[in-house]
Amino acid sequence: MTQDRDGEAWTFSDVGDFVAYRRAKAWLEGQGYSVGRMQAHAPSGVLRGDYDIQKWRNLRPHERAALDGTVTGNFRHGPVVVRLAREGR
Repeated sequence: MTQDRDGEAWTFSDVGDFVAYRRAKAWLEGQGYSVGRMQAHAPSGVLRGDYDIQKWRNLRPHERAALDGTVTGNFRHGPVVVRLAREGR
C-alpha cells in the first residue's frame, strides 16, 4: 500500500484476482468504514460506520455527496485506489 502526499489516497497494488480490492476493503473495515457493493467500471462508495451501501448506479446524487470516500481502479487485477475526504468536511 502506498499513500499520497496529502494522506487522502491509498493505492493497493497486490497481484491476483481481486486481491488488491479485498486488501483495500479489509483495510477500510479495520479503520471503521463500510464499502459499497462492486459495480463494473464504477467506484464503490465508502462511509464511516456500519452501512449497506448499494452499487454506484443505485446511489442518488445526495447519497453520493454524503459518502466519506470511494474505492476506484481495476477491482479484478488492481491497482485499487482508496480516496477519503478530509475529516470535518
